[in-house]
Amino acid sequence: MENVEESTNEMEEEVGKANSLDSSIRHLRSSITTVLSQKLLDPKLADKLEEDLQTAICIITDGDAAGFLPANAQGWYLRMFLGPISVRASRKEIQLKAKEEYNSYRDRTALMFILFPLILLILRSWIWEGCLPAFPVQLYEAWLLFLNTGLALRENILRANGSDIRPW
Repeated sequence: MENVEESTNEMEEEVGKANSLDSSIRHLRSSITTVLSQKLLDPKLADKLEEDLQTAICIITDGDAAGFLPANAQGWYLRMFLGPISVRASRKEIQLKAKEEYNSYRDRTALMFILFPLILLILRSWIWEGCLPAFPVQLYEAWLLFLNTGLALRENILRANGSDIRPW
């Protein structure tokens, strides 16, 4: 029990350090902008400082501290295809959650992949008198495009995060 409390305290300390680094970098960036706008700093030096801050941000976000920082909000377009998963998974439990979400999404859509054409065929014979209207077929094709794009994006994210996911 004591080890669990120690590891929890250590993790909270690491989260605090990561958040402190992140806020310090943001504060330094705003300070550089302020000093530069007041013409108290050489623009070349400001560019160099900005480049160094960008390097520090890359080290933090791509290194071990990335798992402790709050996730950046994804755009609505990416969120539409990916759902509630994180694009960058630095910890193993996040990687496993992303893989589980991918498998769940694939299983849910596999049922729809079968039901959608079946419903179209039933409607063709009962309601549309042997003729398929263009709109439902185009709707199905749009859904297939959305499905394939979403699965491909999720697969590539899993591969980039080190998963051994097999392509479908």
